[in-house]
Amino acid sequence: MSEKYDIVIVGAGPAGMAAAIQAPPRGVEHILLPRGEIGHTIYKYSKGKHVMAEPSQVPLDEHLQREFQAASREEVLERWAKNLAAGGVNMERSPGCELMNVTGKKGEFKLTLKDGRVLEAAHVILAIGTSGN
Repeated sequence: MSEKYDIVIVGAGPAGMAAAIQAPPRGVEHILLPRGEIGHTIYKYSKGKHVMAEPSQVPLDEHLQREFQAASREEVLERWAKNLAAGGVNMERSPGCELMNVTGKKGEFKLTLKDGRVLEAAHVILAIGTSGN
């Protein structure tokens, strides 16, 4: 038997997290599938590295401006993790949650995970960034 969601979000970088945090207040059944840790690319940075500033070409609302304040790697990752938890985001944390295959069409997607589970979703957001190629 497969798990069913309105939205499956693949990737827990800034785009995936931004999408996921919008779901709970709207009552949308969702799941966020990170590739390892949240902010995977930043997580791989050296400890204490200064990261993230407001994107120069994307105007951000007041709330997002606080999220994209320049800070150390650890501070950025901690801020993001707290916001996901406080926002009620349903995030898969098991090592087998890597996406292996997507089939179907809008309204009836099937996503196969590395551990063999199959998720069903009406919509899929691929937020894998450039590191996901």
